Amino acid sequence: MLRVVDDAIAHTYVPTTVSSWARQRKRWMKGGIQVIKTNLSLLFNRRFRGLGFYSLPIWAYWYLHSLIMGALIFYQVFGGYYSYFYVYGDVLSANVILYFLYWFSFLGIVNLSYQMAISAIAPSLLLVLSVIISVLNYPLFIYAYRKYGEKIGPRDVLVFVFLFPYFLLMLAYQFASNINWLRSPYGRNWWRK
Repeated sequence: MLRVVDDAIAHTYVPTTVSSWARQRKRWMKGGIQVIKTNLSLLFNRRFRGLGFYSLPIWAYWYLHSLIMGALIFYQVFGGYYSYFYVYGDVLSANVILYFLYWFSFLGIVNLSYQMAISAIAPSLLLVLSVIISVLNYPLFIYAYRKYGEKIGPRDVLVFVFLFPYFLLMLAYQFASNINWLRSPYGRNWWRK
């Protein structure tokens, strides 16, 4: 008989260095692409119901999302820096540091929400959805810690405040995997641990 066990605990080995973490993420991205390529015939196939119309399309969407959003976010961050600071000779100042702090920390979402609330920025659908998605990530982060009985320490608060750079790093790795896949769509997908 099969049944759900809510209190099951699984143990795993996590990467202990940045390079092993990067290799792990790259393997996961390549593995995802390999699964999508191998099962392309399932995509929107009525016989596979939820898998063909929901799971695989969502998975494929996130790879496409990384190509589009990765490029847009990097353009916005560094294009904004170039347009607002660099062309005026302001390479590094308090305003430049504040600009990047707002982009790469929770302060940016707080500031964006405040600017929309006081009508300093017109709330477009994209901005509102960005704020909602970002704000919903943070309660999930806290919930995960509380559910598993972890105490939130100084390092965790730092991660909490600067979650966006981690997201950008994941997007960059996924973007790089996509570029590699686009260059050789029929090549072998070998990688090492």
